[in-house]
Amino acid sequence: PVTGLIIALILALAAPSLAFSALLLLQSDNVNQRTMTARAMQGVDGIADTLDRELRGMLTNLALLASSGWIESEEYDRLHARATEALKGTDMYLIALDSQNQQILNTRVPWGTPLGATSDPKPVEEAIANSQPVVSDLFFGSVARREVFNVVMPIISGDPRVKALMLTRDADKLGSIFQERLPPPGWTYAILDRTGKKVTGNAPAGGAEALSQLCAGEGSGLDAFKVDGASLIAANEKLEPWGWRACVWTSSNQTDASISQRWRNFTIITLAIVGITMLAGGALGQMLAGAI
Repeated sequence: PVTGLIIALILALAAPSLAFSALLLLQSDNVNQRTMTARAMQGVDGIADTLDRELRGMLTNLALLASSGWIESEEYDRLHARATEALKGTDMYLIALDSQNQQILNTRVPWGTPLGATSDPKPVEEAIANSQPVVSDLFFGSVARREVFNVVMPIISGDPRVKALMLTRDADKLGSIFQERLPPPGWTYAILDRTGKKVTGNAPAGGAEALSQLCAGEGSGLDAFKVDGASLIAANEKLEPWGWRACVWTSSNQTDASISQRWRNFTIITLAIVGITMLAGGALGQMLAGAI
């Protein structure tokens, strides 16, 4: 029928424009996804680089204190005084340990204060056994009376009484180093130790279990998660050789809603165009048939 032919002709003319619009919409979604991934990787790289630089700076301080000569001469009172002065205002404290993990000095307390064994001997033994620096996991310090972590450097030259030097730091003071390299607005960060325990930063609504899930990925892009009904996307990076992990995440609800809304609008507009086309084609077909 003439009416059917006119409707088919109009739909054939409209189809390429609708297909092109759908392609542009799909391309826009892909660009948004790449932008989101780039922002996430920029954020996690900034956090990881800042932490790595801080840990290596702590190792540099340990190396300088170890090269003072006071360890070999066993002038621990002078080492204590020098370290106290050098570390003033840094929220870091020097600890010297013997082969039995007994503290010889600790700049948290005045020189001569009775000291016991370290609260976390495992990383010290690991550092001595491998002759390599080690960053400990988070633990409760017996002298600090709060959550701390240590950077351990073994003493491998000569045969001094001191077998390892450590810089200890309060976990709640570590967050200040990230103030100039925070992730993009809307993103949240966290630093996890080797066991997956949060050292600093924030956790999602699901707490430690949800944070461990968010920051467990090994990929180099974004990972999507459902946490307590919320849609989250996260990126993380493992710091070698320390074993700690930097992680950033944000809610994808707003982004997903925006994408869904765009496709919903496109579908409604497409159906409206098809409906109007059929009505207009039918009317024109009737007019043409009558004229013929």
